Amino acid sequence: MQNTLHPDRKVSQPDAGEVHDQETHSKDEIKLKLISVELKEASIDSPAFRASVNYFHTRIELFETQLQMQLDYTDSQYKNSVKSFRSMYEILLTGFLPPSNLIESTLTDNQAYLPNLIDNFSTDYYFFGIEIFKLVAGDLNTYTSLIINLIKTIIEPYKQKRTNFTYYQSKYDNMIATFQSINVLHNNLEPESIMEDSIHIYDIRKSYLEASLDLMAEIFTMRVKFDKHLIDLVSVIRKSTRFNILDTKIKVNLLNIHKTFFFDNASEDFDAVDNFIDINEFQAWIKKVMDVISTASDDLMVVKNQLYEHTLQRIAPSKDMRNYVIKDVSMGILDIVRSNNAMVTDMKESPNISGWLYMKTYVGEQNRLVWVRRWCFIQNSVFGIFALSTSKVYVEETDKFGVLNIDLRYEPLSQRKFCFHLYISKEKKVQKKNLHSIAKETATTVEPDIIVTLQAESYKELKNWFLVFKQAKAYASNLSVDNAEYTTARGRYPPRYLEFASKSITSKDKELTTVNSDTISIKKTLNCEYSEFDFLTIFNKDSNTQEPAFHFMVTSPPITTRFTQLALLTRMIQAPPNYPDAVLINIWGTTDWHEHSVTRGASTTNNIIKKNNSYSYNSNNSEVKYPKNYSERDMIITSQFKSIFYSFNDQYSFDEDEFVLFNYRGYWCPNKHQGFTLTCFITNKYFYHYMDTLGFISLMRKEIKDVISVEQDKITPNLLHFYYLNETSVSQYIYFEKACTVQAIYNFLLENNVSQTPKNINEVLQTLKDIQNNMNKTPRNISKVPKYSNLDCSYYAQVPKSFDPNGKLNIFKKQYHVHYRSSFDISPKGLLHCLLGDHSDIFKKCSLFTGNGSNYSGKHFWREHWKSADSVELVKESKAPVEDSDDKMSGTKKVTRYYNINTVDTTLRLTMLIDDKYYEIQQDPIILKFSFCRYCKIQLKYTISSKTAEDQQPKTLLVVFHDISFLDPKTNEPVTDLSLQEKIIRELLYCTNEQLFLHVKKLLKYYLDKLGNHDRTTRAINYFGMIAVIKSKKDNVHLEKSTEDHEHNIVDINISVVLALAFKVYVVRFCKIFKTYLRIGCILLAKQLLSLMSVNVLIYITLLFSSLTSIFYIGRGIKVHVSMKKSHNILHNFISSSDSWKMQRELNITTVKELIHNITVEDPDLAFGTFNKIDKANSRTYAETKKELNIKRNELLFDLNMLESLEQNLIQGNYRKFLIQEVNNCNKVKDELPSHWNNDTMLQDYCASCSVTLDKICSLLL
Repeated sequence: MQNTLHPDRKVSQPDAGEVHDQETHSKDEIKLKLISVELKEASIDSPAFRASVNYFHTRIELFETQLQMQLDYTDSQYKNSVKSFRSMYEILLTGFLPPSNLIESTLTDNQAYLPNLIDNFSTDYYFFGIEIFKLVAGDLNTYTSLIINLIKTIIEPYKQKRTNFTYYQSKYDNMIATFQSINVLHNNLEPESIMEDSIHIYDIRKSYLEASLDLMAEIFTMRVKFDKHLIDLVSVIRKSTRFNILDTKIKVNLLNIHKTFFFDNASEDFDAVDNFIDINEFQAWIKKVMDVISTASDDLMVVKNQLYEHTLQRIAPSKDMRNYVIKDVSMGILDIVRSNNAMVTDMKESPNISGWLYMKTYVGEQNRLVWVRRWCFIQNSVFGIFALSTSKVYVEETDKFGVLNIDLRYEPLSQRKFCFHLYISKEKKVQKKNLHSIAKETATTVEPDIIVTLQAESYKELKNWFLVFKQAKAYASNLSVDNAEYTTARGRYPPRYLEFASKSITSKDKELTTVNSDTISIKKTLNCEYSEFDFLTIFNKDSNTQEPAFHFMVTSPPITTRFTQLALLTRMIQAPPNYPDAVLINIWGTTDWHEHSVTRGASTTNNIIKKNNSYSYNSNNSEVKYPKNYSERDMIITSQFKSIFYSFNDQYSFDEDEFVLFNYRGYWCPNKHQGFTLTCFITNKYFYHYMDTLGFISLMRKEIKDVISVEQDKITPNLLHFYYLNETSVSQYIYFEKACTVQAIYNFLLENNVSQTPKNINEVLQTLKDIQNNMNKTPRNISKVPKYSNLDCSYYAQVPKSFDPNGKLNIFKKQYHVHYRSSFDISPKGLLHCLLGDHSDIFKKCSLFTGNGSNYSGKHFWREHWKSADSVELVKESKAPVEDSDDKMSGTKKVTRYYNINTVDTTLRLTMLIDDKYYEIQQDPIILKFSFCRYCKIQLKYTISSKTAEDQQPKTLLVVFHDISFLDPKTNEPVTDLSLQEKIIRELLYCTNEQLFLHVKKLLKYYLDKLGNHDRTTRAINYFGMIAVIKSKKDNVHLEKSTEDHEHNIVDINISVVLALAFKVYVVRFCKIFKTYLRIGCILLAKQLLSLMSVNVLIYITLLFSSLTSIFYIGRGIKVHVSMKKSHNILHNFISSSDSWKMQRELNITTVKELIHNITVEDPDLAFGTFNKIDKANSRTYAETKKELNIKRNELLFDLNMLESLEQNLIQGNYRKFLIQEVNNCNKVKDELPSHWNNDTMLQDYCASCSVTLDKICSLLL
């Protein structure tokens, strides 16, 4: 039965070497949940595990056979042929030209130089031919030694583990088959014998389990070592292709002459290469993976031991003898059938169970009875059977049946133990209720279509199957008719793919497996073929050729069988069902991993099962399911992605628009101690990490919008740093792709996701294609990544031919009386969104007469205003209530006071926009009316421009221009001759505006600190929102008056506001001055003290120590004084209380007798006796006193006797009963045991004492 405890673990950053669950303790920690799929499958001995190890073994055998054939050919034929060919080749080299001594005589005209030239050339050509021959022949000794080393160090250790595994597997299978075939109806079979056999099988299973886990651990490490040896072999062969040019140090790699995948270094030209793979980069990848093995091997052993111990606890045989008595087993199953305890009405999901069962069937023409082992399961209200294929290298399936069409009955009279029947019917009604049936009774009796006899391995498993079956039927019956799972529980589902349908020749397998028109052949649909060595080839429609699967970058899934690659391609044909099938088993195994789904907890829609729930593979279909720019390779990668991440969801939730846009391999570092190899799939909204290291699997999904920035490391070119919104960061090493390409793709998708008008999927694909094409033309060690963003240039941006921001600022300085400036570490675009984003309230908090409590009303959006056919600006209008300036400056929220007019019209205009370079914001003038003054006009302008910085970080300059003027009432022109009160008000307004600018600066600094240090522009857009703009038609040009000619809203300000402003301004100024002088005074005082201490440091230290000591003792003295005073008060209060002096003492009879004895009996002291004799003559002196004392003593003794009598009267009733009972007991012993009575004198004395005491008490009562 399937184990429910998954071998998962959480790895956090500080304690990376531990395997147990850990809580993170810092914001940079990354919590992972790892699952070991293959180890889990090995622990339950599932068919997926058996198929996987069998298929792996067949590949190893083929590989070893090929290596051995190569070695034999090299030793027996190649070396001798090479030696013979070299001899003939040397003779040929020397015979191309005649010997120089033949042309030394009169044959030539130039006897001085031609013989020497012929001789030198022949010698050089000979050595050249020898070098070329060495290149062609290769380094056979090194090559052979590497092959032999690969066999000895990798294949041989694996074969030893495999041999041990095969031995225990065969032994366990044979023993369990024999044990299950025992005839329990035999009279001589005792329960003790069955229990002993179960214990013996348990011992064999322990050895088989250990061998299985050891084999999987060996396979994990073998895969990585296998890669390393093969790449070392390639490196050796590659070295033989280098040719040294004579008299130079130049080495030419002759392999580069031909189009190839391998180059010596990344700086060479590889534009003509389609699939570039740098061999040095691959070696770096292997080194990283080997480092992973060294750090994760201990974790692998811990998990393996945990699984081993847990599995032993799960499969341990029962120690209860009743579980082996067939009659008791029958009664136990009958109790389960009759009881209603299994009916659970509040279950949130259907129960599930899985495990090996023996199935009764027949084979051959003679219908020979056989029992075959099958993996059965119940999940999502569906019952199904899986089995190993005839070749035992992949998993097949039969039909699936809804649990509402199945009745389960126990078979108590079966010759084999723990057997039960499944009655499967196509009808909705089931058979009439039987004594051992779990079906509800019905009036209609329907003959079942199929009867399946199954046998469990133990009573525990038999009981679990009945419980789960009953609960599953109850759960499905309680579902609504419209529910998808209810529909599933009523149906029968044949295999969806012909390749995975059961091909067993047994009668029951044939009866349970149906192939109809809905069953699809993957090979025919996708035009796939299996060539030599079971090598899968896929038809590429783009190139119109059959290509090997590795050309499409097929990812290694958790489980690998013969048809796993076909299973990964099924998503190109149709979506999966909501129950397990053979496709899932050949990828993820039999364990239900839906708890680890990346969509676990996400909102999902109810999956209504339809007959045709597939999407067309044919791109020419009218219903387009793939983008038009999607290639065959992209479709295959997307199918792999869906098969890995969305195969075992409890509810199938997948966005149909979620296509893989880009994928790459990398090495992820969640902490300093651990690393994981990963395959990353990037979609339009998410990026998915599939991590597979030493059998540990982890799935992770992150939203792209949660990433703030992706930066390339300045030292390591292939290292990327990812920074998230929650201020965490991770690092990835990128392999087999350019890091700058990955960075550019991430940056584009980041900005596209926050864009107000994001690109559609086809536009995104085209942009990514352009990025890759452009990056392929640049060196691999590129550090600067160009932008590919639709946010770089807005549609309303104005880019004049020649623009000088500094000149523009100089013009504004002349036009405005006062200006303030400050620089910020953010791009101009980011600062613009901080100030004017849809979610920003900085302007609202920092307006002159509107404060934190003000509620803006009116238009909250920007609109296009076309001043002319070629000139456009953005306008935003709002109305806000006037708030007391004193409230605003104090920063507190108080009751708002209004002055004649209760709102102020505020209009902001974005008059010039040069994207990410320069922004100009104009605020329409505000007219104020003060008492005893002319109208006051306030004008503001904001400019945001880029600033050049030496550290190449984005710097932005914010400049605020102010101008305050008083207008002539007749001409509305500014006047120069100002009255005294107007000058005072102007200075007050300037001071107030300065305070507001400082407040804006403080807010911006605060928000920028919150945004962090990485890609503040993207964070600012996310936090403060986009700048929403309502478009207007360009034809509809609104010619408005200039801002100076607008009818301005006049705000009447009374004298109280002026006084409040004056008070606030001067108080703030005074506080600043006082603070400045106080700071200066403290600094001067500190300097003076330091100068004095430099005269004699020892004296000052001694004085300081004595002062501290005096203060310490003074404090202690004060503490003692306070304590004494407190004690005195407590004692005084205690004495003054009347009740505090009452003293009571309790005396019992024993104590009284002791006291009486001490009082009445004189101390036998010799000295006291002598004193009495001497003082006898004077005894008459104290006669009266002694008499009084004696009388007093007598009275006290009488009182004490009365108290004793009173106490006896209180308890003598119970005491009398006790004495009567004791006397009766004594009489019984005396009469019935005379011998014992006569010999025990102590008993006689005790009984006599009881009689005397009883008589005494009775006499007193009389």
